[in-house]
Amino acid sequence: MKKSDYIFLFIFALLCLSINFIFQKTPGYLDSEYYFLGGKYLSQGQLEAPFIWNYLDDPKVLPHDLFTYWMPLPSVFTMIPIWIFKNDSFIIGRLLFWFLAAGISPLTALISYSVNKNKFSAYLSALLSIFCGYYFKFLTIPESVTIYIFFGAVFFFLFNKLLESNGNKEKLFASAILGILAGVLHLSRVDGIIFFGIFIIYVFTAGIISIKQKKDTFLNLILRSIVFITCYLLITCCWYIRNLELYYGLFSPASSRVIWIANYDDTYLFPSSHLTFEYWIQNGFPVKGMQIWNAFKNNIGSFLAVQLGIIGIPLFFFSSRNNLGKRIFKIPIFYFVIIFLLMTFVFSESGSRGGYLHSMAAIQIYFWILISDGLSRFIKWGMEKRDWKLKRAQIMFGSALIVFYFLLTIFIYQRDVIGSSIQTTLWDKEANEFVKIEKQIQLRTVDKDQVVMINDPVGYHLATDRWSIVIPSAKWNDLKVLLDKFDVRFIVIDQNLPVQMKSQDQWISHLNLSEIYRDPGGKILYEIH
Repeated sequence: MKKSDYIFLFIFALLCLSINFIFQKTPGYLDSEYYFLGGKYLSQGQLEAPFIWNYLDDPKVLPHDLFTYWMPLPSVFTMIPIWIFKNDSFIIGRLLFWFLAAGISPLTALISYSVNKNKFSAYLSALLSIFCGYYFKFLTIPESVTIYIFFGAVFFFLFNKLLESNGNKEKLFASAILGILAGVLHLSRVDGIIFFGIFIIYVFTAGIISIKQKKDTFLNLILRSIVFITCYLLITCCWYIRNLELYYGLFSPASSRVIWIANYDDTYLFPSSHLTFEYWIQNGFPVKGMQIWNAFKNNIGSFLAVQLGIIGIPLFFFSSRNNLGKRIFKIPIFYFVIIFLLMTFVFSESGSRGGYLHSMAAIQIYFWILISDGLSRFIKWGMEKRDWKLKRAQIMFGSALIVFYFLLTIFIYQRDVIGSSIQTTLWDKEANEFVKIEKQIQLRTVDKDQVVMINDPVGYHLATDRWSIVIPSAKWNDLKVLLDKFDVRFIVIDQNLPVQMKSQDQWISHLNLSEIYRDPGGKILYEIH
C-alpha cells in the first residue's frame, strides 16, 4: 500500500469520528468523567480533587488524591491539549483521543497488509475499524479504549517483529520499544501489567528454547530482559514513586481490597476495611458459581457481538483455519485466553460489567483483520467453485459487509448516545439533570464546598464544581459516620441504590432529611438537618 492510502484512511476516519463532537457534549459516564477531570486538575498542577467515587483506599478528607483506583494515562492524554491550548473545555480535552482514534484505521491497514499482502483486505479491515459498532462511542472521549486499541495492536505487532528478527541489536531495540509500550498500557489500565508478564513469559519459554537450539545465548536473553524492564520503569517510575510516598507501597490499598469484592455493591463499601478474605468467603464464595456463569455468558456474547459484530462470526472462523497458526496471531491469542479467564473466573463481576470489553480492545484490530481476510478467502472460494469475478465479488460482498457494520454502528449509537431526541441527547441527559439539581442547592448555599452525596459524584462535580462523594454500600450507623466525616449537607437519591439501602423510606426514617426537589428523571434532592 502507498503512503497516500494511509493518509486517506486517517483523514476519512478523522471526519467520521467528528460526529461524536456533535452528540457527545459531555464525557457521559463515570469513567470518562473521571479521566477528563483528572486531566483538568493535572493541567493545573494538582493531584487532588474534591470528589470521592469509592472508599477502597480509606479517603480521609476532601480534596482527595487522584488515581487511587484507575490509572492516570487517559488523564495525561486529556491534560496535554488542555495545557497546550490553555483551555479546559471538553472539546479540547478530547483532541488527542480524536487523532489517536483516527490513527487506528491506517494502523489496521498496515498490520493487515503486512500479514496478507492483500490491499482489498487491508482497506476492508481499516473501514471495519472506523465503523466499529459498540466501540465507536468510546473512541473520542477520555477513556482507555482508544489507547488500548492503538498501542495494544502496536505491542503485539512489534512483539512479532522481535520473534522474527535474528540480529541481537534488532532484538534489543524491539525489547526497548516493547518495554515502553508495556509501561504505556499499564498506565492506561491496571490489567496492563499483563503485557509486562507476556514479555517475561516469552523470555522464559521461547528464549530458553532458542538457547537449547543454540540460536541464542543466555547473556543476550538477560540483556533483553534488562532493557525491557528498564524502559518499562522509565514510563511507570513516577507512578510507583508516588504510590510509595502516599501508601508506602507500590500500589494503592484499593488494589488489594478489590480482590475480595463479593458483588458489585462492594465497590462502594464503607468502611472498605471489611473487604478481607474472610468477608469474601462468607459473602462472595456462595455466589461465585452464579457470577462466573453470568460473566461467561456476557463475555461470550461480547465476543460474538462486539469483537466479531455478529456477521463477522463465520468470516472469523473461516479465516482462523489458515491464520491462527501464524506467529503474528499467537501472542494475541495467548492474551485473549488470559483476559477471558481472568474476566470470567477471577474478576467475574467487573469482567461482565465492562472489564472484558475494555481489556479485549488491545487485540480488536486483529479481529478486524481476520474478518476481512475471511471475506477475501470466501471470495476466493467463490471464484474457484462458482466462477465469480474478483472485482465484482469484492465490490458486492465488501460493500455489503461495510454497510452492515455501518448500520450496526448507527443502531448502537442511536440507542446509547442520541436516544429519542437529537436536541437533548441521552448521552448528556444526566449532566443536564445535575445542573437543575444544583440550581436548587444554590438557593440555599453558594459555597461549593458544601458536600453533596450522590451516585455519580464525579459527573456532578464536573457539571457543577460542587464537592461531592458517592453513596456508599453501608450499614446505617456507618453511613452516619461517613456523613459526619465529610460534613455532607445534601443527598441525591435515585433508583440505583445498594441492595441493603434500596428503600427510599429507610433513608428518611434513619436520617433527618427534608425533601427539596424531585427531578422528572427520578432523582430526589434532600437536605440533612
